[in-house]
Formats: sequence, C-alpha cells, structure tokens
Amino acid sequence: MVAPPQIAGDTTLSAWVAQIDGASNNGDWVWAKMGGSDTDDDDRTNDICPDGFGNVYAIGFFEDLADFDGTILDATGRKKDIFVWKMSMTPGSFTINNTYETIYAADSMVFNPSDTGLFSYPIFEIDGCDTLFINSIVHQRLGFRVVYTLNDLSTTSSITVDGQVISAFPFSADYYIDSPVNISSTIDPLYGFTSWSSNSVTIFPSNVSPNASFNVTSSDTVRLNIYKKPTIIYDIFPTGTTTTIDINGVNTSIFPTSAIYYNNENITLTPNIDPLYSFVSWDYDSITMLNGNTEVNSFVSAYNDTVKLVISLIPPLAAFISGDEVVCDNSLAQADVKVSFISGLLPYTFIYAINGVSSVNYHYK
Repeated sequence: MVAPPQIAGDTTLSAWVAQIDGASNNGDWVWAKMGGSDTDDDDRTNDICPDGFGNVYAIGFFEDLADFDGTILDATGRKKDIFVWKMSMTPGSFTINNTYETIYAADSMVFNPSDTGLFSYPIFEIDGCDTLFINSIVHQRLGFRVVYTLNDLSTTSSITVDGQVISAFPFSADYYIDSPVNISSTIDPLYGFTSWSSNSVTIFPSNVSPNASFNVTSSDTVRLNIYKKPTIIYDIFPTGTTTTIDINGVNTSIFPTSAIYYNNENITLTPNIDPLYSFVSWDYDSITMLNGNTEVNSFVSAYNDTVKLVISLIPPLAAFISGDEVVCDNSLAQADVKVSFISGLLPYTFIYAINGVSSVNYHYK
C-alpha cells in the first residue's frame, strides 16, 4: 500500500507500510509500520513487495533525520535521500504468488558430440511482487548437415526430399543422427537417370534406384547423377524416293528426322525401299550395327549419331555387245557371249534375242 502525497503543513511521520486483511470485507488492519522524520513534511513510501520468505521490502525517500525502527538515516544538507526498508512479518500474513515450473523443451540440435546430453537452464520472471521460477530441460542431440546437388546444374531436374521439391542447388538440410530420409528425382526430359552418389551414407535399396532412402549417420553430400540422352538423326540418301524406314515398328517417311533415346535402348531398323532402288548400306559414325551391313538391322543407343540409309537406283536391264568384236552368222567358230549383271541379287532370270528372235528364259546363278 502506498501513501498519498503529504498534507501541506503536516510534519508528522509519513512513510508507512501496512497490511490489510484481504479475507474479510471490512478491510481490517493486520499490521502497520511507520518511519521517517518529524521535522519535515515529505517522507514517502513509494512501493512495497514481499520476497516470499517472510520479509517485506519498502522503498521511498525521506528528509532530515529519519527514524526507521530505531535506525536513524541522515539526509541533512541534502534535502532528500532514498531508503530501502526491510521488515519481518508474520509468516503467511502476506499472500504471495511465487510459482515454480519445469519445462521439457523441444530437442536442440548440436554439431559437436561433446555438446550433447540433458541440460537444465533456470530462469525467472518477475511480475510485480510475484516471481515465476522456470527450469527448462533441454535434450541436446547430435545433428549432421546433408548437402544435395546434381552432377549437371544446367538442367531443370529436381530432387524430392521427404516430400519437399528442391530445384535450386546446392541445397543443405540439418538432421538428427540416424534420421531416415527418402529421396526421389524428377529428371529433365532431355536427360536420363544414372545413379545417386554419397561420401559415406549408404543408399537403399541401391544407388541406382530412382526412388531411394538413407539414414543420416554423418555429414555428407548426396548427388543425383544424370546423363544427356543420345539423339539419333535418321536420313536417306539419295532423297526424293518413296523409301521409308520402320523404326522399332513405327513407319517414318519424312527425313531427316530425329529421336531421343535412353542409354542402352535397342533400336531395330527395317527399310521399305522404293521399287526402283536397291539397298547399298547403313552409314553412321559412333554406333555399331549388330547385324553387320544387312538391310534389316539394329543397334544399341549410347551416343549422338546420324544413321543414314544409302540406296542405289537400279539400272535398266538391257544388254548389248560391247567392245570392237563382230559376230558373223557364217563363221565356222562358235561365238562366246558373256552377260554381266551389276546390280540385283542372285539368281538372275533373263531373256536374250538373236536378230530380234527371243530365246527361252535362262537362269544365271
């Protein structure tokens, strides 16, 4: 309880502390104390507070020579001075609301093994005359940092970590020791998945599984390894024919054309050649045709390449006698006429005529 300003001209003792019975409705006085000087008119108690241990403290100011329970304080020559007044009271006569609380705080992550364990952090909060004593218990657990990245940062590929999509790299996250982490990848359409790599953690079920997981056992870098898919350009030489190519069973008639494949895909090529043309070869740089130079062939994708079907126009099937020889019908010697073929496949079936008279069919093997 704080006294109001001193009445003008009143030089009686004016610094005082009292307790009023709060349990009754009539405001009975439990006890009161007064102190100060009887030669001035400005001694005051400004605030009081119990400490919870049977003591009451009062602060204020006084003038001249002030008496506090027989202790004389001297302010002569200074006009005013301050006082701190400690008083004992009857135990329990003051109501105090000091409280005590233990809080089990959330686990705290530390990165040094020597900093781990259970730790107590006591604090207190003062609310007027009441004090809240708080004891916080914190479990400081060991943590590790994992950095996520790609082997090719120029792509639009992303990594999903425990449901969070990460598209800006490198990206780091902190985990408590032995925390399980699930990882998956979304690969740029122009790229293919190769593997996961790490310095120390073990990738499950294997590092070549696009959907994987690991337990955080140390700080590490987890890298998604991808590759640029090979592009194959298909073409036909010469152009301008009705020739088409079945590429893995899909007929393609517009050339040049291109296709993007994953590594190690098997591609089968079946040409449909213009009837006026014949197959010559497949032309390429880096791939390997699995069936040599046969017309129907296949290869395994691994590199960028241009695969070209080379065909040749079939010449007219007409023969003539070449050179400077003359065949006479009255000659005694038999004539030996040789016929050569420069295209087509064995066996050959042909008809020849002598003086415009056709002969029977002959077969050349």
